[in-house]
Amino acid sequence: MRKIPIYILSGFLGSGKTTLLKQFIQEEQRKNKQIGVIMNEVGEISIDSNEVPAETQLCELLNGCICCSIRGRLETQLLSFIQEHSLDAIYIECTGVAHPVEVLEACVSPLLVHKTHVKNIITVVDSLRWKDRMRMNLRMQKLLVEQVKYGTIIVLNKTEQLKIEEIQQVIEDILHINSDAYIRTVNSEGDIDALLINNTRHVTVQEHETCHSQQDLHIKTLVYDFHYAVQKEAFENWLSTLPSTIYRIKGYIQFYQDPNVYLFQYAYGIPDYIKQPTEFRKTLVFIGEQLQRDEIRKELAQMEYICSQFERVHASFNL
Repeated sequence: MRKIPIYILSGFLGSGKTTLLKQFIQEEQRKNKQIGVIMNEVGEISIDSNEVPAETQLCELLNGCICCSIRGRLETQLLSFIQEHSLDAIYIECTGVAHPVEVLEACVSPLLVHKTHVKNIITVVDSLRWKDRMRMNLRMQKLLVEQVKYGTIIVLNKTEQLKIEEIQQVIEDILHINSDAYIRTVNSEGDIDALLINNTRHVTVQEHETCHSQQDLHIKTLVYDFHYAVQKEAFENWLSTLPSTIYRIKGYIQFYQDPNVYLFQYAYGIPDYIKQPTEFRKTLVFIGEQLQRDEIRKELAQMEYICSQFERVHASFNL
């Protein structure tokens, strides 16, 4: 019986997993392959799933991490994919705080072992965050190391922002932790194809440190829905005041006197905006430790209130 290959995409919050997943999907479609995608979010809504092409079989597993609290749902969804669709491969994008081995354990249950095989654990490493990882708390440092330790393939991201000697140091660090890893950056379709076919060692369940996102790392999420646009300058000034314990923000946002909606991504203190061709619900998802949820809601609501008053005054002048 043909076994369906599974690719597990691991990596910390904001490392670039979804961007890499999109490249994998494009390469598979170029080969006329049918694939399934499972995306896991610790929060109650998914933003990254909007990046997956409509023709792709997609499942979102929300409100928990598949390495711990919703592990059974992953097994159920994999079975559903296998029974309902004729797939050539399945991609699982983990949350940024998942331990790859615990995701692997969920993929090799007795119900699945004769139907699927995990071909690669692909860990995406944010080179900037790795270089400065000692500034993070010990639990997060441990998780970064564990994600690297159990990756069969390590993809270095954001290397263009480092000096040559800094990149070399990152590679040395990774090889010290995982000497068998296949390390590379991704710059072309050929690179993507190599990642799909390369496998330097047999993927097995191993003894590992536990780093559950909620029990051990105390990761929390916050979903904020906008009712009004906000001023971009005020928003960016506010971003600059956020603590380093907020690891990731993503979602859709609209700015005052700008008709466009933007996909907003924030990681490692760096914001990024991509203009969207279609309208999306204007929502931001925050992921981090020690989230001051009430304070964040209050500050964003204040930004919205100021813009709503601007709109009211502007409307009165036009009467």
